[in-house]
Amino acid sequence: MELTLNATGHDRTHRHLMSLTSPDNARRAAFLAAILTISILFAALRQYGIGHLLVWDEAMQLLTVRSFLAGNEDYFSGWFWRHPPLFSLLMTLTGPETSDFAERTQHVAMAFALANLVILSLMAARSHGVLPAIFASICLALMPGAVFFDTWIKADAAVATFGLLGILTAPTRPFICGACIAIAFLFKETALFYFPACIAIAWSRSSSPWNAVRRVAAVAGPAVLAVACWYPLAWLTQGDFTYIFGLGHLKFALASDGGWSAPWHYYLSELLLILGLPGVVLLAIGTIAPFIRRVSDRDKADSTALPTYWPLAIVVPALVFLSLLPAKVPWILISLLPPLAMIEGLGAAACIRAARSIVGLVVRRRTGLLAEFPAFAAAFAVSASLVPAAIAALDYEAFLMRLAPGQWLGAMLSRANARAVSALVADDDRFLITSFHYWKGLTPAAPCPVFTYYMTRRPLVLIEDNDAPFERLAAKAAAYQIDWALLSPEPGPREYEVFDGFSRKLGCPYIPLHRAFLFRVKSGKAGGADSLSGHHVPEPDE
Repeated sequence: MELTLNATGHDRTHRHLMSLTSPDNARRAAFLAAILTISILFAALRQYGIGHLLVWDEAMQLLTVRSFLAGNEDYFSGWFWRHPPLFSLLMTLTGPETSDFAERTQHVAMAFALANLVILSLMAARSHGVLPAIFASICLALMPGAVFFDTWIKADAAVATFGLLGILTAPTRPFICGACIAIAFLFKETALFYFPACIAIAWSRSSSPWNAVRRVAAVAGPAVLAVACWYPLAWLTQGDFTYIFGLGHLKFALASDGGWSAPWHYYLSELLLILGLPGVVLLAIGTIAPFIRRVSDRDKADSTALPTYWPLAIVVPALVFLSLLPAKVPWILISLLPPLAMIEGLGAAACIRAARSIVGLVVRRRTGLLAEFPAFAAAFAVSASLVPAAIAALDYEAFLMRLAPGQWLGAMLSRANARAVSALVADDDRFLITSFHYWKGLTPAAPCPVFTYYMTRRPLVLIEDNDAPFERLAAKAAAYQIDWALLSPEPGPREYEVFDGFSRKLGCPYIPLHRAFLFRVKSGKAGGADSLSGHHVPEPDE
């Protein structure tokens, strides 16, 4: 009996060791090692974006969370309710009171982006095989737009995380899919890009009409419930119905006079910058490759498999919808970057298979490494072609300048002037600012969040519109005993009148900043120790 038990135990151990060294396990280990290597490359490239120049939306997101936690009722606190709450609530855990609040939140955004890479690789392996999965991961890691956007302080990367999980679970777990999409909707309304694809996959994997209804209800139910709970709560809390169900955002998107209007092909043109030229070529090949290979036959064979059309089911309807809207913002594509990378990966895999087939027609007899050399050479060429655009995207401000030159200029000037002013103004000084109107669509006398975030001093601020006449500004300066006045870097039509009034009529010394002027007012008294001559103004990148 003892011998039998020992023999049985030995057999089990032998079978276990054999299973560990089987070809399937070896391939699985190689795949995981490849994804780990790509993930390290992915994270290393994104580190260059930590601490980047904040644009208006990012700075507003940071200040909105700070204001919300402080219990303030001001211009910044009202923005807390403009989007669903999960990302803002998550930001409350990243140290809003610290000086590196932005950098901490950028790491959170990067973590969601890294999760998207891992989820995408698993989805691609299930739906298309190992080769497309590896190249989809490479394309996402080296995608210029992803290198740039993955540290942005926005909820879109988190939307993609739960959107991808919804797609992954739609064939077999429709209720879990619905829960994932519900969470995505509670991060941001761009979850709408993933919702129809989840519905389509759940429907297509049904065994009967009644089963189809049940599966679609399981997907749609949690999402509808989440939306039905959150937006009325926001309405009751904020008292503003304009953003219920995203109506305010839709109103903005339908406006052709808000400063963001662009031709219908704007996003198609933007793909050249987001993907790079090699990426666009791979995207085009990847779009038609599944139809050439007739992979839809495999979809019909297995009702539980993740369908091969899933990336197109996300990207195509989203791009059509966005292209039809009059207003177009360049960052709306962030949540679409993973499925775009999946299509690129299909294109890369198609190129490698084509290289192998073409060489196979020329050289009939190949053995060993020679047999795989065309595939290795094609894989290297495809990967190498993506590197230059990825490296170029590491220059964050140069990429931002190409993507949205107005956003770059406004953010650069606001940061530079905030740093210059912080070197001169003391806490609790009385500070008059004429508003910065290089941002599109702002109300009169709206504060600039970029300037506010980068200000390290905390003076008492009075904001006036940038087209206010000098008489009104002078009266406010006297009434509030203003110490300093900053003439906006985007002056209004009365620029010369205001400048002449402060410098000549009031006799205020001033120092030129970055397309702005800082006056030492002290209620109209000038001279003496308050002279600003000889003060060094930091350069914009200091």
